[in-house]
Amino acid sequence: MFGGLVERRGDTAELRLLLGQAQLAQDKYDPALVSLERAVQLNPAAEDAHAALAGVLMKRGRAAEGLEHLETAVRLAPANPQLHELLGQAYQGLGRATEAEQQFATARRLLEKGPERRP
Repeated sequence: MFGGLVERRGDTAELRLLLGQAQLAQDKYDPALVSLERAVQLNPAAEDAHAALAGVLMKRGRAAEGLEHLETAVRLAPANPQLHELLGQAYQGLGRATEAEQQFATARRLLEKGPERRP
């Protein structure tokens, strides 16, 4: 379905992200990895693509690479509590308890603060 969209609409980061997410939902990890890597390549500032790619890499046993993408996602969107939570879980899974707790604390603080309001 999305593959045809890419052909018709062009190779965009947004479509590659959607394609990768659809492939993940179907447990098609190898094609999802290709799609999400392409999304990041097309838009290196897309924190959601970095986060999704991190998840696939970690599921494929490539934790160090996945961690790099999660850290990038957090740098790109430091006010996103969900990304801090994911990064905390990744650190926890790698036995990095201090860093994990720092990320969990940041996520809690951001959730308590609520979304930023702009004038």
